[in-house]
Parts: sequence; C-alpha cells; structure tokens
Amino acid sequence: MKKGIFNMYVNLICNGLDLTEEELFSSSRKRELAKARQILYNLCYQRPMTINQIISLMDNKGYSTTYETVRNGINKVKNDITYGKDKDFQAFVSECLEKAEECC
Repeated sequence: MKKGIFNMYVNLICNGLDLTEEELFSSSRKRELAKARQILYNLCYQRPMTINQIISLMDNKGYSTTYETVRNGINKVKNDITYGKDKDFQAFVSECLEKAEECC
C-alpha cells in the first residue's frame, strides 16, 4: 500500500518539477534534485510513513540514503513551508498533498 502512495508522490514530483525518475533517484547532489528528494521525504512522512519505510522505498528505486539524511530533508522542507517566503514552493507541496488525498 505504501509503495503505491510513494510511486504516486514520485510521479507528482517528477511531473511538477520537470524531472525524470532517473534524475530523482540519481546520486547527483544538484540543488534541484536534492530539493526534490527532500520534498518526497516530507510528503511521505506526512502520509504517514516511517523514516525507515521511506529509506526502504528509496532503496527499492536504487537510491541509498540514511536516516539522518531523510530526517534532515523532512525538517528542511517543514521549515521552508513554515518560515520560507517562496509561495510557489509552499503551493507545490500543498498541491501534491491534495492530489494524494483525492487519489488514495
């Protein structure tokens, strides 16, 4: 069940940010790819999924990450939503959450 939700978030992020799955799950540390992964962590955590479930699902897609990396990504996005001034970023995350609620 969580795998389907995870894949839906992957599709929403890739489509919304004009990325491919290969880019999202690559080992690249480019800012836009790291931010996309952080958004994915945050969305999954809000669903709610545990950090260990997120790590496992990322690993299934070929991307190895750590507990600390996922936790820090979740907190970074949470802070960006709460204290950030980028309304487009906040709207994008909210839109992804709404679409997920409609679907599942």
